[in-house]
Amino acid sequence: MLSVSLATISIMFPWWILQGASSTVETSTNMFFIPVELVTITTSTGIIGGELAYLPDIFVYAIFLITVLTAIGCFLILGSIIIKKFNIKLSYLSIVLALILFIGSILIFSYAMSQLAEVGIGSFMGEGDIDVKIPGEDTVSTILCSWGPTTGFFLFSFSIISLLITLGIIMRKKVL
Repeated sequence: MLSVSLATISIMFPWWILQGASSTVETSTNMFFIPVELVTITTSTGIIGGELAYLPDIFVYAIFLITVLTAIGCFLILGSIIIKKFNIKLSYLSIVLALILFIGSILIFSYAMSQLAEVGIGSFMGEGDIDVKIPGEDTVSTILCSWGPTTGFFLFSFSIISLLITLGIIMRKKVL
């Protein structure tokens, strides 16, 4: 149940973030799954502005696929609890399939976000100077930013870890 809870909650949090600040400007970009949006909020002295980034259709499809694979994985885990009373081997197989779907989801996200980030900032994780447009002004400020996976990504990773621990416990009990 912990894996299902963490996976479900993770979809509601941003999975990737870019943050930076200077003495006068602060910016934050978050990648959300529901809805699939890359949201940037920039603040400057007395001004707050936001924008939605254009996301290629293939990227949006990849994020949608992750959401679907996560839902299927959660149903497989919940199904394994019911199936366990009738067929332990089938229950074990259901958990293994859910684990494969979850690992596949995190790999798809890492690859897709790496490809998207490569175009704009160069990498999935990192740090560097980014030119940030000040909202409501025609000026650009260079800010030291850092970027990489965040809350949703880590919650989903913990979901995978808890599923691995569950499989370890099942195998240790020699259920098979």
